[in-house]
Amino acid sequence: MRSDTLQYDTKSGVATIVGPTEIVHRNKTTITSTRGWYDTHTDHSQLLNRSIVRNPDGRQLTADTIFYDKKQGIGNAYHNVEINDTAQQITLYGHYGYYDDSKSYGFVTKRAKLVQRSQQDTLYMHADTLAMMKDSVFKCAKGFHNVRFFRNDLQGKCDSLFYSDRDSVMRMYGLPVLWSDEQQISGEEIHAYSKNQELEHIHVIRSAFVIQQSDTIHFNQISGRDLKAYIRNRDIYRIDVSGNAESLYFPRDKDSTLIGMNTTQSSFLSMFIKEKKIDKIVLRPQSNGTLYPPEKTKKEQMYLKSYNWQAAIRPKDQEDIFTIIPFDKSKAQSGRQKQKGVAKPPKEQNKK
Repeated sequence: MRSDTLQYDTKSGVATIVGPTEIVHRNKTTITSTRGWYDTHTDHSQLLNRSIVRNPDGRQLTADTIFYDKKQGIGNAYHNVEINDTAQQITLYGHYGYYDDSKSYGFVTKRAKLVQRSQQDTLYMHADTLAMMKDSVFKCAKGFHNVRFFRNDLQGKCDSLFYSDRDSVMRMYGLPVLWSDEQQISGEEIHAYSKNQELEHIHVIRSAFVIQQSDTIHFNQISGRDLKAYIRNRDIYRIDVSGNAESLYFPRDKDSTLIGMNTTQSSFLSMFIKEKKIDKIVLRPQSNGTLYPPEKTKKEQMYLKSYNWQAAIRPKDQEDIFTIIPFDKSKAQSGRQKQKGVAKPPKEQNKK
């Protein structure tokens, strides 16, 4: 323990921190504080005034108030909490935080926010509870209830989310929706695959639906059982639909004049997008289709079943992730606990 000023009780073994102090442990865990106390017999401490607990693997806990148990490696933090993983460039923010050093596990609640920085962009995410953890090799992040996130090229919302760098897949559950440019993608479950922190493709499992806004009143639509959207340079360039594939879109001339409304039904569908506009659609093995001229297109025919344009709840910026969107359980086709593979809330959260 190094300090310019220190009060130490030799009987109780309690050191009172009254000035800039650094406490270094044998395993290189370091505490930096200007106010608080440290019990040298039990290795318990109360740290105030934006104290910091740093671990040798690059993680650190910062807060206005920290109760830290060095022997167990457990910290409880209050007010303006930050749990920072410098190696992954991820920081958790909240007004209550819990960290277990031995398990490489931490979570935050109360206006919780996750920020992941990269050279390409920065991801901002909010949920009722956000957690980070690590197994023997791979690191994971979880969000529970009212998840909303914003990145310049991608926005989304769901009820719960799980990400692991084992496969670089973000799994979304509970009425998930993704937005990218003019596209909205929804379904029962969404898996977003990344490589080098760039989105590569999106897999929508069950009840897949894609909407692309053509203008203020016309929306191109695709629905089916299973869907994969492929991304290049942050733009969707191909969409494959398998099972009960339907499409409804509004083709236009080169001068953007509306030709009419085209509807198709088939078992499989592939849509190719060029310069953010539909270039062509391939249907197989057999298909049915109808082209309606503009004058014979009725408004009630312009939407596929289950159409639900949700632009009003789309996160608009990093602050909008805190907008509360109630989870509508009546619209969920299967409950969160019934869905196979859905992450459960952390035990530590339930105990608190």
